[in-house]
Amino acid sequence: MKKFFGLCLQMGIVKLPKLRDYWSSRPVFGGYPIGSQVMPRNRFEKLLANLHFADNASFDGSDRLYKISPFIALFNAACERMYKPGRDICIDESLVPFRGRIVFRQYIPNKRRRYGIKLFILCSKGGYTYKMIVYAGKDTFRIGTVAESVVMKLMKGLLNHGRRLFTDNWYTSIPLAERLIKRKTPMIGTIRRNRRGLPKHVTGKKLKRGCVVAQQNRLRVTVLKLRNKRDILMLLITHDDAMNEEAKPIIVQITIK
Repeated sequence: MKKFFGLCLQMGIVKLPKLRDYWSSRPVFGGYPIGSQVMPRNRFEKLLANLHFADNASFDGSDRLYKISPFIALFNAACERMYKPGRDICIDESLVPFRGRIVFRQYIPNKRRRYGIKLFILCSKGGYTYKMIVYAGKDTFRIGTVAESVVMKLMKGLLNHGRRLFTDNWYTSIPLAERLIKRKTPMIGTIRRNRRGLPKHVTGKKLKRGCVVAQQNRLRVTVLKLRNKRDILMLLITHDDAMNEEAKPIIVQITIK
């Protein structure tokens, strides 16, 4: 089984058109059959066809990820054990291409491959995946919005250490930022104009290019609007609307870096 999973990892690194090409000695594929050095092709295909992680007899229908939940838990535990993130971390989603029949398959039109299974991923600086969650549809046990639930689950074990969390506008909201600041975790990210609680003085202000307007609440959560080619709305905790020598907000410069 270790050889089987090793081949699977190798196939993820070395891309060939078809599965059976990994056992081909044709020069067009490099002339070196990767698979045959490890195990026969028929043996690999038999293991692949019968790979199973769970006992169907004990499935009660409550967890759509029942068959792979133990594997995901092992993967996350290994990632957390091998590396500790630094100060800056990021949460985003990724789409694993999949066109099969599954109830929680997602369609995201702005992705390169539009159909697949959505993953919520927490990454450290440099792109290391520290933890992931597979989105399997509506969760009846969650507290708050989907975005808040995902962020708090992924951040478990990383709060109260002064890390800075960077997010996009799907996750960012004032209630979530206030929850995080109480756990000593500043949040920085773009925010949607229609989020609840945004100051109308900021969202409704008409700006000329290069101008900035901002407002901070009692918990030091700042909503900032910047006019460049278009309006950019941001939420931040660690910084105010201070400008650098190039007349750009310091927080924008930090985010780009």
